Amino acid sequence: MNPVRIKHILFKERVVFLLIAFFLLRLYRLQGQTATHWVDTAGYLKLDFSGHGARLWPVPLIYELIESDTQRIVFHVVFAALAWGFCATVIAVFARKFSMEAAFGVLLLGSTDQVSLWDTSLLSESIGTSLIVLTVAAAIWVIHERNYWSVGMLCVVGSVTAMTRPPQVPLLFFLVVLLLWVSIRGRNWRYALFLVALVPLATWAVQMVRNNRPTSELNFYMMLDERIMHNEARRDWFVANGMPVSEEIIEATGFGDRADVTAELYEFMPLPEGQPPNAIMIAGGIELAKWVRESGWSTYSKFLLTHPNDAVKIATDQNYSALNAGPYDLLPTNAVMLLPDWLWGGWQWFAIPSITLAAVLGLTRRLDRSLVKMLLAMLVCVPWFFLVIHAAGMEHPRHAFGVAVTVRLFGFAFIVYAVERLLELHRSAKEPHDQLV
Repeated sequence: MNPVRIKHILFKERVVFLLIAFFLLRLYRLQGQTATHWVDTAGYLKLDFSGHGARLWPVPLIYELIESDTQRIVFHVVFAALAWGFCATVIAVFARKFSMEAAFGVLLLGSTDQVSLWDTSLLSESIGTSLIVLTVAAAIWVIHERNYWSVGMLCVVGSVTAMTRPPQVPLLFFLVVLLLWVSIRGRNWRYALFLVALVPLATWAVQMVRNNRPTSELNFYMMLDERIMHNEARRDWFVANGMPVSEEIIEATGFGDRADVTAELYEFMPLPEGQPPNAIMIAGGIELAKWVRESGWSTYSKFLLTHPNDAVKIATDQNYSALNAGPYDLLPTNAVMLLPDWLWGGWQWFAIPSITLAAVLGLTRRLDRSLVKMLLAMLVCVPWFFLVIHAAGMEHPRHAFGVAVTVRLFGFAFIVYAVERLLELHRSAKEPHDQLV
């Protein structure tokens, strides 16, 4: 990015004042608030680089380095301000006309209650969302200006983002493929040097996910309870494919008490720290536990492949509630709510105008490569959303929040740039007429 252009955006366009206001607003929300511990919090307070812990390492590493709860939530705000501020600046820098409006729109999204409510919760969402925002900003930078700084930043922040949650690990492989494509197509093998770091990281990430059995198995029990056991057709298919079942298993729902988990079962399938057992886990005992570990996810994958209608229905049934959740749908929080819920908008507000503008620009031959790449980047959210929904047993709005943020940021940036292209087309169409007059 041109330093002169950045300076112009920050000071001539007065974007720097928006950045300061954004930080102060997020900081103001902390007044009178204390850090909130949830059931999941215990897993984030134990650092494990192997994946055997309840959570992957990025967030636990930060919580290990910052031991005070108050300092942790202040870090959430500072990191969010840096991430959203950088994203707003990047989108504004590559805008041709609406730089100030672009920055304002991005920061308005980052100020909404749905985003800022995470600041006081000791979970992965605040840090994870900021990492996703940085990754989106780096991707937009690479799309418009590919150099070693932009590609390097995308690799660094993208790698950490990928290892924050298991469903985001495929991002590492996407980066590997992207670097190979850029190196081969552009015949510039210097970009392939980043692969020296990315390939080992991807291998490490896969091993961490494989080792992350307690959380994975807990999610699978939740998925059985929510989607399989109470749907006769699906349950019969799973039984035909080896799943043990009984009336007690079918009737079990929700969570049970740790005291009801037998010593044999707990030794075989230890629970993540702080997590209550699923009632279905208690009812199924060691027989169901062995099937879950040995065949559970592979059987579910087979089910999705052989029942595409069910796979799509399970995901689409969740799309509105997961991607358009209000603040109180995400957490039962006491965080300060300042802005109306509708400012967060629906994912359709960003996706449908983007696709419509892409079609219009395509017909007028003004759909340049940068816009095509941004549209493709936004479409990556579709398989990502499917993966999140099918890998999470419950709390889908929380688990899919990163997808919701990504759709909105890419969609908003695309709309800004596409509208600018249309205005240029309109202006160029008027110029011959004006000259004749």
